[in-house]
Amino acid sequence: MMVRSFKKQKGIGLIETFIAVIIMTIVFAKLTEMWAEENQRSAITLQGQRLATIANAVVRYQSSGGDSSTTPPRPSPLAQWNIAGQPFENGAVHLGLDWLKSQLLCGGSANSPVENLHCNTLNDPFLGGDTIYRFEISNDGTIINTRIQIVQRSNHANGIQSIKGTLDRHFASEIAVATEKLVSFSSMGSTNSFFTATNTAIVQGDIGLNVANTPFLRRDGLVTATGTQVFEDGAGIEGAETISAERFADYDRATDTVSTTHFIDMDGDSALERLSVEELSSPLANIDTLTSTFIDSDGAIINTAEINDLTIEYIQQTDASVQNQFAGQVKVGNATDNVTLSEGDISMTGTLINADDDSYFIDMEPTGVSRLNDIVLTSLGNRSISDVMPKLSLQGVKMVAANDLLPLPVCASGGSPRLLITPKRWSTIFLDNGAIKVNNNINYIDADIVGTNWQVLFKTHDVSDPALGLIDDPNGLGLAEVYCYYP
Repeated sequence: MMVRSFKKQKGIGLIETFIAVIIMTIVFAKLTEMWAEENQRSAITLQGQRLATIANAVVRYQSSGGDSSTTPPRPSPLAQWNIAGQPFENGAVHLGLDWLKSQLLCGGSANSPVENLHCNTLNDPFLGGDTIYRFEISNDGTIINTRIQIVQRSNHANGIQSIKGTLDRHFASEIAVATEKLVSFSSMGSTNSFFTATNTAIVQGDIGLNVANTPFLRRDGLVTATGTQVFEDGAGIEGAETISAERFADYDRATDTVSTTHFIDMDGDSALERLSVEELSSPLANIDTLTSTFIDSDGAIINTAEINDLTIEYIQQTDASVQNQFAGQVKVGNATDNVTLSEGDISMTGTLINADDDSYFIDMEPTGVSRLNDIVLTSLGNRSISDVMPKLSLQGVKMVAANDLLPLPVCASGGSPRLLITPKRWSTIFLDNGAIKVNNNINYIDADIVGTNWQVLFKTHDVSDPALGLIDDPNGLGLAEVYCYYP
């Protein structure tokens, strides 16, 4: 009886132990599940914080205004929309975070000109498999949008994966929700952002900026002020090279707050006590007295001006009653070819040409040739050179005999050859075998044109015996003078 009771108690103890093991296993599994869920929630929160940090860095970067002090000047992200190679060029894609890290501070593959993220920021997400951050830029110069994604490194069409390697859209959605509430945004149109999860488990956020809707002025000048800007407590505008406006206040002019007699009216008359400028550019100015070191004026009317250095394209004198007077010299041309007007003198290089007929000119070079119609000389009683100069121009002289050839001269336009022969020797008696054949003779001197030459003729004949006719005078000799005749 006692043995049977002991065996019964032993069986009951085994059953109780088995039940206890089952209960502990269930409790341990539940605790493990709770621990895993808590770890996952912590990981989601941490990943959301990191993604929000990255998104906020993008917000700051794409809202920045560039930097005109760099060499070359760095354009603002909006202005980069059509500049090849710029980080915010339309259609640009960035993988990883190096494009947001300062190249100066971080070195390596970091290539941002400014610090948007700390150098120690992890380049890749730590959830969802072998993932990577992907950024895609859309920019038309007015609206800019940066799309942030967490995608698989090997396939950018897929996003977060579970431990089993399947796409986990629920996990991606929780990361998107955790990120959304941590990203700064403005409903006024400065920057807008939202995060979501796609059907392929991609955590995706869009950081948008539309300068057409922003209520804020920007340093890059992409926003135009539509209202009145009020400056208080002595605040002013500094560092501006150009200030242009069509309206000042309500009266279309800038007025001295102390005196209403001094003002600038953009469309009318202005009144200033004194204006000191380094450079004055005026398309249509009417100035009574002007003292300046530089004037750039198109159509300006200046009655009195004191100018230290004047650079102009041309001077057009339209008032025939006004005489321009220069105390020093006026040089027109360059260092080699010029005309200089000084006190009572004109000196020049080159040629003085008639503006109505350039065939008349005076060549000022030492070896130059000039062409004038005539010159009147006071020393000859106001007679022209054409009146006192002979019409024959001597070309040369030569002793010639009967039948010599003498070349015709080449005369200038309007001239014709002329020949004058002065006899130097001739025959008075001709003998034929010792008998006088011609004794009462007359001598003739002439020349025939043969081609381009004159042929000199010395002839004689007996007056008492005309039947003998003209015969050559072999002893004839004369001095030939060759002329060009200009009527």
